[in-house]
Amino acid sequence: MKSEKYNSLAHKSLESLVTEAQKGNQLAYSFIVAKYGAIIGNIAKSKNIYGVEFEDMLQEGAIGLMTAVEKFDVDKNVKFNTYANICIQTQMLDALKKT
Repeated sequence: MKSEKYNSLAHKSLESLVTEAQKGNQLAYSFIVAKYGAIIGNIAKSKNIYGVEFEDMLQEGAIGLMTAVEKFDVDKNVKFNTYANICIQTQMLDALKKT
């Protein structure tokens, strides 16, 4: 995450990075994914008690994050962090319901 390629993005808010990612900025998108990797991992660990493979929960979390980036609306006056956490957890819980 501390890679030099992200130096130009480190000072920007998550909301502005999401807006850039929605417009096709792949560097902004990869920065968001890198930032949320550990968060997704922690959430996946908490869901591991249900007997679902950890890697499957990581994948579901990544899908939830992608959904959050795609659907986030800065005009709704909600922090991206809050929205992303809800999307990640919802995606994981939906996957758990299917097992």
